[in-house]
Amino acid sequence: MMCVVMEPSAGNEVDSPWTFVSRKGLEEGLVLAFSSFGIVFVDQSFWQTGVASKPIHGVWGYLTGALAYFGLPLAISYALGLAYWSLMVDYKIDAFHHTITDEGFLNGTIAVVTAQKLMGTTGSFIIFVLAMVAIVTTASGQVLSASSIVIYDIYQTYISPFKETMSNQRSIDPRTAAAIRNEEYLEYDRRCVILRHVVVVTTAMLPLAITLIFLSTKIDHWWLFNFAGLLSNSCVLPIGMAITWHRIQGR
Repeated sequence: MMCVVMEPSAGNEVDSPWTFVSRKGLEEGLVLAFSSFGIVFVDQSFWQTGVASKPIHGVWGYLTGALAYFGLPLAISYALGLAYWSLMVDYKIDAFHHTITDEGFLNGTIAVVTAQKLMGTTGSFIIFVLAMVAIVTTASGQVLSASSIVIYDIYQTYISPFKETMSNQRSIDPRTAAAIRNEEYLEYDRRCVILRHVVVVTTAMLPLAITLIFLSTKIDHWWLFNFAGLLSNSCVLPIGMAITWHRIQGR
């Protein structure tokens, strides 16, 4: 039987990788918790869902989503992480620990490699489906929420608000004025719908361009996550005060 000597893990208790007492793990856990809180708090899709849904349904929906948000990634990472360590010390695949580089660790390839080693093509397909479901559902919500901000909060409020024309004339019969007003609003709404479709397509293509730029520059994913967390957490206090402060007015 062969044994694989594990390198000491600096910052862990007695430099052992087989422990939960890790200073680096605690620091990354705190950064992850605060960054995730800030990102969720400033997420427009969450606010739209919370406002549109009934309280009795929205509360249970958010509680269930929070449990799934913490439970599923924790279960997957815990299972695949332990599986990776077990494969490293398995004498049958002694060279397994050389297949993932430090850059691969930061890019999250450990789950893909481990699932592929354990289940072959089926494991790769499962990881692909999980990633696609997470990315598509998140991206769709963000695209729709961003388009709503552009159309309803910017375009209809400041750029081109609805204005009545002929219906304001006193010489027109009230019923005729109401019919003209409805027709004008329908035409205005059609323009807004067309513009919203354009904004949705543009917003959907924008993350692709940003992703290609990040991939070409080989930016560090962990740094990018921390940077996004800093930006989002700086918006928590203004949004919270805008909702709860009694001196904030809607004028």
